[in-house]
Amino acid sequence: MLCFIAGVMLYVRTGSSLCLVFGVENSVDFISSVIVLWRFFVPADLTEAVEKKLEKREERASVAISIIMGFLGIGILIAAIDDFMQGEDEPAHRELILAIAFFSILCSGTMALYKFNYAVHLGSPSLRKDGLCSLIGAVLGAALFFNTLIQNQQPGLWWIDPVVSLICGFVALFMSAQSLYIARVVDKLPIFSAHWWSVDIEEGGDGNTPAEEKPKESDIV
Repeated sequence: MLCFIAGVMLYVRTGSSLCLVFGVENSVDFISSVIVLWRFFVPADLTEAVEKKLEKREERASVAISIIMGFLGIGILIAAIDDFMQGEDEPAHRELILAIAFFSILCSGTMALYKFNYAVHLGSPSLRKDGLCSLIGAVLGAALFFNTLIQNQQPGLWWIDPVVSLICGFVALFMSAQSLYIARVVDKLPIFSAHWWSVDIEEGGDGNTPAEEKPKESDIV
């Protein structure tokens, strides 16, 4: 969340869409991590019934993260288009941007490695998507870092900032749409049903499949 606050503040001061993208992505990464914690949270002993309940949570967590990534993509595209319309601007706070971006590369990159490792061992698509969010944060941090260095030498290359943002926005939207399509059309999950999001395992499953049926888990990001 500190990176989110820093990114938004730098966007206000510099007008850099990549700074805003960097900050918003870190907030998405935080939210997706909270969702994954909810998915694996066990307040009592891990019984067979609780394990089935957690499996049902996996479906919801995976879809929720996909939806969040979609909103992230839309926000990124809006900021990038606004950056293009403003054109070249005098950059500021370069040293601070470099420091925050470098910290994000180390932090988000390390978190991504741990999340991917645990996702493989636990067989959790939602944790894998959470790891992808952290990886995107590391990539954006690297893009922000090197883009700032480039603009120090070549101010005329200001357009690299919004171009990178546009690419990240379209990638986030594509991954979100692909994952939601798989969940709704292939796995036939009632993702638009409020009952599916709120019903508990003891109340008879997910509103679409029997409680004892193991939910389908998609490996699509």
